[in-house]
Amino acid sequence: MANYVVATRREAQASPSTAEDYVREVPGVWIRGGTDPNRITIEASELAAAEIERRFGSVLLIEPEIVADGDDRHALWLKENEEALEDHKRLTEREGLPLDEFRQF
Repeated sequence: MANYVVATRREAQASPSTAEDYVREVPGVWIRGGTDPNRITIEASELAAAEIERRFGSVLLIEPEIVADGDDRHALWLKENEEALEDHKRLTEREGLPLDEFRQF
């Protein structure tokens, strides 16, 4: 069983049915949580997730839930943005801080 995030497509949010309502129609799906009924986390087999996509793909988005602890996410973010951070550091060293002349400390 895997965890998935299910959300109602923006164009379908005017409907009286919520993501939770649709998901409850598919057997083998357990709703794990979510404070917004239009965006919930479920536990389901790949087969059940495919069934949700097949039945309600025009109304719902379903994607695997990505879970990483804080340290992993931080390290991943640093790695993905390493070049931009270095560029910003070089720019600041070369030109100083923006609006530096207005600082009062």
